[in-house]
Amino acid sequence: MDDFSTSQPLQENLDGYKYEELVELLEDLTRKMSSREVGIEEATRLYSRAKIVHANALDRLDKIKATLDSLDTSQPSQVRYEEI
Repeated sequence: MDDFSTSQPLQENLDGYKYEELVELLEDLTRKMSSREVGIEEATRLYSRAKIVHANALDRLDKIKATLDSLDTSQPSQVRYEEI
């Protein structure tokens, strides 16, 4: 997985990632920030990147939820509920 150390804007690098890959990237960034070997400048850079990845993951999750909600309301339910 890319650590996004290139000079390209991070958003462009994230476009091809699936939601699950973004979560893995967040976990990796968190591990790196938690390392006692990371200096304050590097931790700040990692935190900044994590915020961008997190926002992107939330946006993707919102879009997925909206898609599922639209599918749920656009098709009549085949499930019949019985009264108790």
